[in-house]
Amino acid sequence: MESWWTIICTLCALCIAWLWSWWTKPHPRFPPGPRGLPIVGMAPFLGPEPQVTFKKLSENYGPVMSIRLGMKDVVVLNTYEVINQAYVKQASEFSGRQDLFVYTQVTQDYGITFKDYSDEFRRQKNFGMQALKRHGMSNKEMEKRILRESKFLIEKLRRQAGSPINIVPLLYQFSGNVVASIVLGKRFEDNDPTFLLLLKTLKILFADKKVANSIMMMMLFQNLRYVPPFSTTNQTIKEQLQILSDIFQQFVDDRNANFKETDVNNFMDAFINEKLNGAGKSDSSFSDQQLVVFARDIFAAATEAVSCSIGWAIICLLHYPKYKKVLMKEISECLGRDGQPSLSSKDQLPKTCAFLQEVSRFRILAPMVHHKTTSDAVLYEYLIPKSTQVTGNLYGAAWDKDTWPQPEVFNPERHIDEEGKFVFSPKIIPFSIGPRFCMGESLGRAEVFLGFVSVLQHFDISSVNGLPPLEGCSTNIVYSPKDFEIVLTPL
Repeated sequence: MESWWTIICTLCALCIAWLWSWWTKPHPRFPPGPRGLPIVGMAPFLGPEPQVTFKKLSENYGPVMSIRLGMKDVVVLNTYEVINQAYVKQASEFSGRQDLFVYTQVTQDYGITFKDYSDEFRRQKNFGMQALKRHGMSNKEMEKRILRESKFLIEKLRRQAGSPINIVPLLYQFSGNVVASIVLGKRFEDNDPTFLLLLKTLKILFADKKVANSIMMMMLFQNLRYVPPFSTTNQTIKEQLQILSDIFQQFVDDRNANFKETDVNNFMDAFINEKLNGAGKSDSSFSDQQLVVFARDIFAAATEAVSCSIGWAIICLLHYPKYKKVLMKEISECLGRDGQPSLSSKDQLPKTCAFLQEVSRFRILAPMVHHKTTSDAVLYEYLIPKSTQVTGNLYGAAWDKDTWPQPEVFNPERHIDEEGKFVFSPKIIPFSIGPRFCMGESLGRAEVFLGFVSVLQHFDISSVNGLPPLEGCSTNIVYSPKDFEIVLTPL
């Protein structure tokens, strides 16, 4: 009998010790935050949009807080000031990348999006920035490519004017062909089967609500990939990522077979040239596998980000129709029916710029970005150990009431000064900040401005069967609107 009591007491002691270790934070100076339940932590309480939950929790725990997810502690940054302090001012300590298995299971350690912060990451990103600028992302060349695709978009919209149109696929085609011209040196016809498969795959990964929300949860709580229904979704993700990789492998094989160093005019050619004739001769990171993932990720990110941004702008226009009249009047007075929009026309379109900036605040493009510490770090008074996941809640920064009074109110006027001029805000960071900021930021901003202005220059926009939803959309790396229909009336 005594032996049984000894076993029971020992088990109870072990349980108490385990629970004590569960409630104990990694360091006495670790940021405060909720622990949740044993084993699962706060995972069951995050809801479909974790960024919103984090923001609400920060009202009790502060802008720098922690949260237990499964068996790991995650630090969450909820205002622009703390995100800027970590990701910019202390970049060397906060620019690591947590292993996001849901993506790296196919990507491995190639590309730069999911690569940890290292000399190789910096070399590849510096090369990518320079190559993109040389081959399509300089202002003049970028504008020319965007305006060419804008004309195709307007022609397609004009053919379908007067009838309900699901505009989302057309926005995918517009943004996909702009980035394809820079990365691949080509554009696709609308019925090209490879192009259609690319766009279909992106839509499954980013805009399918079930898949996207599962990805978000698995990025925060990776062990979910072993548990149904997440395990089934994870298999779908692997299959779709492999489809993208296989397509870009074909592009790389084709560029290798037809490469001419005297005719380098796109990102892929620039990478191959560097591999054969530049630093790549002594740098093994310039490999075909690296190019496949690098080019794939640029294409995917640029296509999804731009189509979502313009989609949200149109949805906000429908929800807040008083701004539609204001913008159409401003664009008409600036460009007329036959004038061509340009990046230089921003100064003459302050209300349009203010509207688009408010859209990017109100429906932040990337709600959360996940980094990790590369060493023990002190952020304000808190000590954060090496290899801790640090999530920048960009939604929290965009909806910070101390920076943006009444953040739940859609108000473009907050971006107009007393003289009626547009005021650009560095505190709205849809493309993130610091060493891991999006390389295509300038391209994305230009596409959204020129594409949106082109549509409003030629059409009045009306909703079909009620307004498209502002809530309940897909939350993944990108916050994607649901498909929606509109009716266009030519002007």
